Amino acid sequence: MRSFSRALFFFAALAACLAAPALAADLDSLYKKAAAALAIGDSRHADFYIARYLGLASMDPASAKGIKDIDRLYAAHPLTPAAFLSSAYDPGFIDWFEKAMLPLWGVSEDRVRQKHGSVEVRSVREGKHFAVVTAYPKIEAWFTTDDTQAGSKRLFLVLGSAAKGRRATLIAGLYADGSRPVPFRPVELNSASHALQYVWEPYFEDLDGDGVSELWLRYNLTWGNGFTQFLDIYRMDEKELTLIKRFTGSNEGFTRRTAPGKVEVATGRGSKGGLSHFEYDSYRLEVWEWKQGTFEKTGGKDAPHLLRSAAWNETI
Repeated sequence: MRSFSRALFFFAALAACLAAPALAADLDSLYKKAAAALAIGDSRHADFYIARYLGLASMDPASAKGIKDIDRLYAAHPLTPAAFLSSAYDPGFIDWFEKAMLPLWGVSEDRVRQKHGSVEVRSVREGKHFAVVTAYPKIEAWFTTDDTQAGSKRLFLVLGSAAKGRRATLIAGLYADGSRPVPFRPVELNSASHALQYVWEPYFEDLDGDGVSELWLRYNLTWGNGFTQFLDIYRMDEKELTLIKRFTGSNEGFTRRTAPGKVEVATGRGSKGGLSHFEYDSYRLEVWEWKQGTFEKTGGKDAPHLLRSAAWNETI
């Protein structure tokens, strides 16, 4: 038994040693392709290669170049400032906002369509139904608002494009005969002019007890200087998706499932009049519950703005 265990350890270690050089080679190739694309002003392909680079690098930082090397690519083609995020938010949240999407670009090659520049950033299956979220990388430079002590910080965001024909899209469907995928009509994620900052893994829940689970999809879209969070709930049948309800957490709010058939929604706001968007310091919280075939609002209250403290972790 000990010999067998040592053999397993040896082969696992060998596989890791072989994988590291292979990943380093992939990263080097992607970096060179990004540099070549930027050199001729081809930002679309450069964004794709850099997204893939950073996505793969997030799994093994030791094999990757540092952010200074990525910055060096943009020396001759600097990014135009796109938007701002309040520096009053918890530093941990700002770091999450910048980096949360990166691992989603590092999926296996069978989920990448290099010819089109798209990546299946999320994929899930339950029984005969499946759901995939496809996105096209778009790099933007954001900045935090000036802080009297820390100043302004640049954020390097790899978003899902909002360009026409390249918007983040939900593709759901079913497997005919258990193996052949039959997709329904694709659904864009409400992203006209709003880029995808992050998307959670879709999940299924049977709201009405009919034996067919509804599809739940939660995601953030950039919205001016900040973001809006959505929770979309779809009914799935044999032919199409039907949107049952869309919950919206505006002004850097959130919307999340807290229990079966129960949703919490938060909207950012000021605790007193005259506060600017960047000064919003509270939330209006609402509770919604599934009752008799529809969602009903069953509660509401004001609460402190969670992004201003480590409490934001509760919402992720």
